This record gives sequence, structure tokens and C-alpha cells, in this order.
Amino acid sequence: MTTEPNPQDQDEVMPEDKLSRLVGLASALVEELDDISHDAGNQFVSLAKQAGKNRRMITVLVISLVLDVALSIILALITAQVVNLTDRLDVAQTTQRQKALCPLYQVFLDNKSAAGRNAAPDPVKYDHAFAVIQDGYDVLGCAAFITKGP
Repeated sequence: MTTEPNPQDQDEVMPEDKLSRLVGLASALVEELDDISHDAGNQFVSLAKQAGKNRRMITVLVISLVLDVALSIILALITAQVVNLTDRLDVAQTTQRQKALCPLYQVFLDNKSAAGRNAAPDPVKYDHAFAVIQDGYDVLGCAAFITKGP
């Protein structure tokens, strides 16, 4: 006859071994859970700090974008004013040149004659001088200025 081991005998033989092993495993599990929770807490703190830095960086970027747009608008307005001022100064200078030079050019051109050319020591220089005067007269638009009056 074979004797089968009695389950009660096994419980009586191994309870201290099982109990000490289970206690060891439980304490190891508790230590690992403590390590994990400590690491998770550190990671949470690290993430919270990084989120704060990210919020500050986003705020700085938004402020810089707003300043960039504002400065670009201001620069565009200033540029428009400078261009307007430059255009007005150009018109004023052209008008002043016309007022000063057009009557003078007209007097010179009115004095051009064949007799004057024949009396000139160098007729080629005479023709060149009147060509330069005519070019100045044309560039300033003296024909329109003299007809409309100053």
C-alpha cells in the first residue's frame, strides 16, 4: 500500500516556510511599490516644473509676437509718413527749381538765333550750349510750367 501524503501534514510542515517566503515577497513588493511611488512623485514634480517653464516660455513668445506685430505696424506707419514727406519735398523742390530756372531757360532759348550762331567764335560750342539748356528746360517740364504760370 502506498501512502499518500496527507494535506494536513504538508500544511503543518511548510507553513513557516510559506509564511516567511510570503512575508519576504510582500515586503519586497511593498519596497518596489514605494520606489515606484517615489519615482512617480519625482516625475510629477519634474513635469509640473517643466509645465511651468513651458507656460512662461509661451507667455514670452506671445508677448514677443504682439510686440513684433505692434512694432511692424508702427514701422509701416513711419515709413508711409517718410515716403509722404519725401514726395512732398520732391514736389516742393521741383516747383522751386521750375520757379527759379524755367524763366531763365526761357530767356536763354528766346535769345537763340542764327545771327548769334554766326557771331560765336565756335558754332559747335554754341549749339552744344543751347542743347544743354534745351535738355534742362525739357527735364524740368518748363513748357507746362510757363504756360500755366507760376
